[in-house]
Amino acid sequence: MKLGHQLVRHGSKVTFLTTESIRSQIEKVDEEEEHMRIISVPDGLALEDDHKDDNRLVQSFLHVIPGHLENLIRKSNEDELIGIGQITCLIVDVVLSRDPIEIAEKMGLKHAIFFPSAPGVLALILHIPKLIEAGIIDADDGKSMNHK
Repeated sequence: MKLGHQLVRHGSKVTFLTTESIRSQIEKVDEEEEHMRIISVPDGLALEDDHKDDNRLVQSFLHVIPGHLENLIRKSNEDELIGIGQITCLIVDVVLSRDPIEIAEKMGLKHAIFFPSAPGVLALILHIPKLIEAGIIDADDGKSMNHK
């Protein structure tokens, strides 16, 4: 949300696309902040499913969001969604990056990937192949090779 607020301060209109279960956890957007919208869609899980199981939620999210995203872009660019305006750029959380970036490219939109975690986490993730190659961690289970 902080990135969205900064983009609005610099004159951009921002639309967040998220799931209904995540929407309830996001801070309220001031009704008068006309340049920021949050659109929530079903997360794809059944009512009886555990909506706090992050793995199931992310897998479901990865499955349902691309269709909703493409529909949102198409409708907003056809002026069917009043007040949102045309979508010209996507900024995508790195966890969701593959499908949304492909959609952006297909629809001719500018796009960027955003990594909201600490830079050290990104550095670790990017070095995992080197740690495996050096025999420091096991490629199969991710455990330290020193403890086997």
